[in-house]
Amino acid sequence: MTISEAKIENVERILFVINESNRKYYKSIVPPEHYREPVLTYDELLRIFETMTFFTYKEEDEIVGVAALEHLVQLVENPSVFRLGMNRPATNKYTAVCPSTNHQMDAEFKSLRVWAYGLLNVNFQDRISTPGHLWPGSLQGERADLHWVYILPDNQKKGIGSSLVKHIEVEAKRRRIRILRVPTAEKAFWARSFYLKLGYEITGREERPEGYLTIFEKEICSIL
Repeated sequence: MTISEAKIENVERILFVINESNRKYYKSIVPPEHYREPVLTYDELLRIFETMTFFTYKEEDEIVGVAALEHLVQLVENPSVFRLGMNRPATNKYTAVCPSTNHQMDAEFKSLRVWAYGLLNVNFQDRISTPGHLWPGSLQGERADLHWVYILPDNQKKGIGSSLVKHIEVEAKRRRIRILRVPTAEKAFWARSFYLKLGYEITGREERPEGYLTIFEKEICSIL
């Protein structure tokens, strides 16, 4: 087996794994009016690829499992300690942002992406800034979201999901991420059991049109 960071040429196979697994496990728990098949299109996955780091699990050189890491950052409300590229001051308003999970986002920020070791890209009023840095004092605590954890149905019950999540935890810790957060469908009982066994705790519940999400979190690095 091999776990590695996905490349753009892997997108088509990743799409297959996600859509096949979603059809098998989620069709029965998502209300018909909200169920999509396929759950993702190729173009949608390409856009997601720009905001997340995907990891793949291969057996006999074939991808059979995937998972993705997306950053979520909280900023202090002090523009004097936070600068974008070219030393341009940021807005006075900050918020925790996670584009794919619809967390509240300041209107002045179209999107916010934080990469390894504090490199930052901000889409500010539809204009991408040059990469900047998070200055000392600008972080209240870095977090990341874990998404798109899917294993092909025929490859279930082999420990592939656990291996992928543990690999991402190591990578997240290397990136100085303190807490991993996992939103899952509340009716996905198998996901609840899976994350609890891996040491995650239930920390919240969010309402969505398609049903409630259960929020799991795990502290993986106590000191940033």
